[in-house]
Amino acid sequence: MLWGQVKTLFILCFLILDLFLIQQFLEKKESQTDIGLLSDPKIEESLEDNVTFSDKISKESLQQTLKETYISAERKSFSADEIAAILNKDKENQTITIKDEQTIISTFQEPVPTNPTASEDELVKTVKSNVNFGDKYAFWDRYEVEDGPDTLIFFQTYQDRLIYYNEGGTLLVHVNDNNEILGYAQTLLTEVEKTGETEELMEAYKAVTTLFNQNEIQYGDEITNVSIGYHTLIDNGEQIFAPTWRISVNSESSHFVNAFEGYSFSTDDENFVKKAESKLFNTSDTTTKWSGEE
Repeated sequence: MLWGQVKTLFILCFLILDLFLIQQFLEKKESQTDIGLLSDPKIEESLEDNVTFSDKISKESLQQTLKETYISAERKSFSADEIAAILNKDKENQTITIKDEQTIISTFQEPVPTNPTASEDELVKTVKSNVNFGDKYAFWDRYEVEDGPDTLIFFQTYQDRLIYYNEGGTLLVHVNDNNEILGYAQTLLTEVEKTGETEELMEAYKAVTTLFNQNEIQYGDEITNVSIGYHTLIDNGEQIFAPTWRISVNSESSHFVNAFEGYSFSTDDENFVKKAESKLFNTSDTTTKWSGEE
């Protein structure tokens, strides 16, 4: 009786193992099929016939082979000395709050003036000279609000590459219609370093082909910018970021393709800004506050 039960148990175990191996085989076959589609000359020919590329994007750069790793980072918690230094910076014109030791929130008592017709570069330069750790961020976009201040979005960089849409490495700056800086909220990633094995990235051209094959890029579109950055892969205290292609279409929308695994995704500036501002500018739970009026 006992032997019969043991045999049944072995049969069930082998059946489960067989099902698992079949599933792995089918998934691998599907993955190989997808890669084959990306390399299909007919798809590439259709892409060339229906989509244009900006003159600043060369075919050679799109087909360049790059090797990269993942990167890891942690959200910065400021020490007491660092908080004191921040609170003492340009204090005559700022009300500064440090929230949860991780978010710096500042309101300028007198808006910082800039030229209302200042170029983007001039405005960015002024912002960076009036915030903390300005050299660690790069300008991403301007989110315009009809009945309130606009928000300038800055993302933290690593080796001159943007870390896209991570609330732990973001600078949000409020400006009025005259481009005067009203205030800002910022977070910072620290201990940023490479992690894992160096691997070959998907070519940028294949990333564009992926989007075209998924109808994210359509007839008559122009590819206006292609760049490599990082996007959050794992966020559980220590964060892991994957190399990610950013494909700009018609100078209006950005699409992203994981440069290791090849899957694509899109983002929404409006949702990101609303969500980030509700967290970063919320001062209901703070640790330290200093006002130049006190």
